[in-house]
Amino acid sequence: MNAKRVSGVVILTLAIACLALGQGDPGQPQKPGPEYKQLGGLVGNWTSEGAWIDSRFGRAETQTLAITCTWLPGGFAVVRHLDGTKSLSGEEHELQVLTYDPVAKDYPSHWFNNHGGSGVYRVSISDNVLTTTTVATVWGKTHMIRGTMTGLGTDQLNYVQEYSEDGEVWTPYFHSTGMRVNKGSRIAV
Repeated sequence: MNAKRVSGVVILTLAIACLALGQGDPGQPQKPGPEYKQLGGLVGNWTSEGAWIDSRFGRAETQTLAITCTWLPGGFAVVRHLDGTKSLSGEEHELQVLTYDPVAKDYPSHWFNNHGGSGVYRVSISDNVLTTTTVATVWGKTHMIRGTMTGLGTDQLNYVQEYSEDGEVWTPYFHSTGMRVNKGSRIAV
């Protein structure tokens, strides 16, 4: 195959990939679709009260947070800042960024905290339920972690996080309730 034909195939392949990923016409700004807009139920200012249950993931303690959640300009990602305290561990600060992954058809959530922790949760949304999943190794054992948040799109979010070694038996180790501070002001894209 000659160089012109190879470069033509490469250009055509890149153009098809860009169209498939929604990159389309570079002169037209992309707009977030309905999958991105589902993240809007998190947007706003929140207070959250929670409790950790004594488990292999840590000591029993309470947690109080102020959460600020905004759209990243363009509406393709939500940025959450969590700031507060834990009754035994002290200050708690976390940054989370959620977006939609059109290839995996779910929402990756990247998080970083002031204790050196970081990771990625895979998130699914169905109606008013947001579910997070990841895998963690604690004390040499691999655990599946699942979080379930109900009330997405309302002024109250209830969250439960649990772990499992086998994917069948789940043990809760954290729960919280978040209340929207600016009630009724869901911010659309």
